[in-house]
Amino acid sequence: MNYQPYNQNLVNNPQQLGVSKPNDKKKTKLSTTKIIVGVVIGLQMLMIGLLAYGLYFPKNTLGDQIVNEVRKVAGVSESLVPLDIVQLDDNIISDLRNGNQIQEQVYKDVQSGDYVVIYEDRMIIYRRDGKEVIYNGKSPAQIAQDGQLDVLNKILARAKADGIIEEGNEEVPQASVVDDPQKLLAEDSDFYSRVQAGDLVVIFPEHQIILLYNPNNDSIYNSGKIGTVITEL
Repeated sequence: MNYQPYNQNLVNNPQQLGVSKPNDKKKTKLSTTKIIVGVVIGLQMLMIGLLAYGLYFPKNTLGDQIVNEVRKVAGVSESLVPLDIVQLDDNIISDLRNGNQIQEQVYKDVQSGDYVVIYEDRMIIYRRDGKEVIYNGKSPAQIAQDGQLDVLNKILARAKADGIIEEGNEEVPQASVVDDPQKLLAEDSDFYSRVQAGDLVVIFPEHQIILLYNPNNDSIYNSGKIGTVITEL
């Protein structure tokens, strides 16, 4: 085999099985809400990966057998190199399903003993006893990222339609979900007078523009230039 499977350092990355938290070198703080590159609506993203429960394979023998079986059953090309393999147990399954709606859906049919074979562009859950593939698709992290990008693109389109951002500009905004409107009101009662829990505080860093967005009706109800509201962490 020309790959180095079952690298524990790789598997410990929470992006492997669960949903990851963006790793920004420079972050800003907006009152009590944190600016993140990506928005998750309706999901409380728990940062779970394999935790401490994962069963890793330091030897290639069993792992190579699993990879070869998955290639045959799932039709995976030999050119695709798995990043890692994890065998699920009851503790991992419980944590993953309780993480968020995405993980609950992805892992809904898994059983203890199933193997998760992780590739760069997909994740395959394999049940060796029955030689069957339980899941073959994007990882929860990839699904969440796709959803976040959809929301950000929607905000950008609305900002252009409202004349806040010029047409042709493709700057990806940063956004955070408002969880405590009262704290924002205490900081700037005028700007945040209409803010509600679940709304998005959106920043276009290059344009130095901040706006408030309601995802329920796709509307921007306030905007302005970034001023003293933003403080560096």
